[in-house]
Amino acid sequence: MISYFLITMSFVFTRIFFYYLGVGFDYTPVFWSVQIIGPDLLDKHFLESILNYWFYPIGLNIIIGLWINIFIDTNCNNYYVCLATSLSSLKFFYLFLSYVSLLIFFKILINLKINKKLALFSTLILSLNPTFVLYENHLFYTSIIQLLILSLILFLCNSIKYNKIFYIFLFFINILLLYFFRSYFNIFFFILSFLFIIFIHKNNIKNVLYCIIVPMVFFIIILANNYRNSGYLFAQGLPWEAMTVKYKNILYNNSNDFSLESKNYNNIKLSTISKIEPWSDYKTYRNFIETSNNYNSAIILNRKYRFSKNQPNYNLPIYAKINNIRKDDFLKLIYSYPKALIYGYGHGILNYLQPASSNHFLIDNYFKIQKYVQTYNHIVYLSLKKHSFDKTYYNNNDLDVYQKINIKIKSISITILICFFVILFSIMSNFYKIFINSKRNDVNFTILYSTILICYYSFITVTFTVAEINRIRFPIDPLLFIVLIYYLNKLFFKQHKK
Repeated sequence: MISYFLITMSFVFTRIFFYYLGVGFDYTPVFWSVQIIGPDLLDKHFLESILNYWFYPIGLNIIIGLWINIFIDTNCNNYYVCLATSLSSLKFFYLFLSYVSLLIFFKILINLKINKKLALFSTLILSLNPTFVLYENHLFYTSIIQLLILSLILFLCNSIKYNKIFYIFLFFINILLLYFFRSYFNIFFFILSFLFIIFIHKNNIKNVLYCIIVPMVFFIIILANNYRNSGYLFAQGLPWEAMTVKYKNILYNNSNDFSLESKNYNNIKLSTISKIEPWSDYKTYRNFIETSNNYNSAIILNRKYRFSKNQPNYNLPIYAKINNIRKDDFLKLIYSYPKALIYGYGHGILNYLQPASSNHFLIDNYFKIQKYVQTYNHIVYLSLKKHSFDKTYYNNNDLDVYQKINIKIKSISITILICFFVILFSIMSNFYKIFINSKRNDVNFTILYSTILICYYSFITVTFTVAEINRIRFPIDPLLFIVLIYYLNKLFFKQHKK
C-alpha cells in the first residue's frame, strides 16, 4: 500500500507543480483538427454524425460528444463560452487517465516479478515525465491509447497468471477499444492477438471463442458502417494520401511542388489526380473524379461546417476513392524508384527516435516548462542535443490557429534506441524459452507479446506516417520502458517473488 500512496502523492504534487508553472489544458484541437467532428455537430447532431463518420476511428469523437452533451450549461447566454467551459473540464478526465496509467505501469512491473524498489522508482520517474504531462493536457487520443495499451498488457498477464476467462474477455474488449481510437489496431491485429491467446490457452479454446463474440460483432458493425458510408470496408484515414506526400517529397528533395509533371516521371503512367497536391479540398478533386451528391444529412452538415471554417471535410465518400487511386500511384512510384522507400524508412526511423516532446501541437505548454523538459530528456531519454522550435504564425481568413510551425530537431533519444536493441534480443530470447525450452509462464508470454506489439506498432507507424512519428510513438513509451526495466532487473537484482 505504501508504494501506491507514494505514486499517488508524486502524481498529485507534480501536477500541482506543473499547473503552477502555467501548464494548462489545450482543448483547441476540437476546433481545427480534421480528425474531430465539429463541436456544433457533436452537440446538436451527435448520433447522426457518429453513425455517418468513417474517416477516422470514432472513439475520440464519442468522448467529446458525450462530454459536451452531459456537461454543457444549456442555460448559458453565450453558447461558445459554455462550450469552452465544458471542453476545458475534460482535463480532469485526462488527469484520471494518466493516474490510472501510472498504477497499471507499476502493477505490470510487479506482475513481471520486478524488484519492488526498482518498480516503484521507475514509476516515480515516469510520473515526473514532462512529456507525459504535455500530452495529458492536450485534447487528443495519445493519452487514451497509452492507457489502453498498458491495460492490454495487464489483462494478458492476468489471464495467464490466474487462468480466468474474465481477463481473456477484457483483453479482447481492450483491442476493440483501441480500434475505436487508432486504426492500427484493426481486425488484422485482432486476429494476430487471437492466435497468440489460442496458443497460450490451447486447453481452453472453447472459452476463448466465447470471449471474442462481442468484440467481433462490433468489428463487423464498424466495417459494415465504413462500407455503407464510403464504399470501402477498411476506409479509416487516408494512409495512401499521406504516403504520396512523404515519397513525392523525398523524390523532389523536399520541394514544395508535389505535382508529378517533371520530365523525370514521364515514363510512369499515373492518374490525373497525381497532378493535384495531396490533402486538397473537395472542390479541387471533384473535377477529376465522378462523385455522387446523395450524401446523407450528417455528411452534408459536416461538409458545411468544415467549409465554413475553411477546412476540407475528409469524411466525404470521394476521399475513400481518392485514397485508393493514390495507393496505385504510390506503388508505381516505389516500383520505379525503390531507393525512395529506403530513404523514407530512414527518415521515419530518425523521426521515430526523437523525443515526443518535440511536437508543434504542444508548443504553448512546452515553452512554459522548456528547461525542465530538456533536462529530463537529457537524463532519462539520453537526448544529447537540444531540440528547438522556430515558431511562425500566420493568419488564415481570421482563424486564430497555428497554420505553420517549423520545427528544427537535432536530437534523438539514445534510451529509445537502446530499448529497440533490447527488443530484438528479447524476441529471440523469449522465442527460445517458449518454443525450445518450453518455459511457458506468464512472464515470458507477457514480455513476448509486448515486444511483438511494439514491433507491429512501430513498423506501421514508420511506414504509414509522414510527420509526428515521435508523437505517435509516445503511447508505447511506457511499454518500451517495461521491457528495458525487465532486463535491467534480471541483470542487477534477484527476481522478486511473491
